[in-house]
Amino acid sequence: MDNAASRENFASNVYALGVAATKEAVLSRLPPELSAMHRRGDIHIHDLEFFGQLYNCCTPTWYRYLQRHRFLGASDCGRIAETFDEIERLVTRLAVVQSGGIGFGNLDIDLERLFDGLALEKTERNREFLEETVARFIGWINTVHTRFCRESYYLTVNLGLATGFWGRAFTKAMIRAFERSPKSYTRPNIVFKVSGKVNASPRSANYDLYQMALHRKAHDSHVSALGRPREQRLRSGTVEYHGLPHPRLR
Repeated sequence: MDNAASRENFASNVYALGVAATKEAVLSRLPPELSAMHRRGDIHIHDLEFFGQLYNCCTPTWYRYLQRHRFLGASDCGRIAETFDEIERLVTRLAVVQSGGIGFGNLDIDLERLFDGLALEKTERNREFLEETVARFIGWINTVHTRFCRESYYLTVNLGLATGFWGRAFTKAMIRAFERSPKSYTRPNIVFKVSGKVNASPRSANYDLYQMALHRKAHDSHVSALGRPREQRLRSGTVEYHGLPHPRLR
């Protein structure tokens, strides 16, 4: 297998035969010079079996299509649990109709908007349950290998800009969950967005979260892509990124 996230079993071996045949069919349709370069290893066409067939690395607008009837009659904790169940269902559906990973843009802002709209009480009990649910979600994403009967799901979660109760609670929960996770846990990839107005200044609302992310990055964390403000003052709302090497082997 050429995918380190794969696990071998009978179904995955059958799938691998189909992948190999599909790759050969794709190579036969490409310009001969490109196919030859790929076969020699001069270049590598990533996800070759999906070439020309599916989208790659989608960012779903999951919040718009949430099945809100599932929340009817549920307690606050039940609504929190159902939200992450719905995210898991979305991941499993989307992962087999696209190639690559799945990105959640500003998930902290989406969750804050959802939970405020559901009028969840901002209590310590609910915050603790959210933290437990996030930890279970991270455990799920790192231990299941059900995509194509063999792979785990590769997710990227963007956070850091929500300043309300639920957005901040979610960001803290994500970072804390990795503090307590096994070293084998490498997913999801976390992108902490840094904005001069929101979290980069000592007086900004999320400065503590930024420092928390920096601390975890310096101590073998999973914050593998971290925003960084420019030396000059950023315009309001401007966010810039730079890559940082991931300290754990993928």
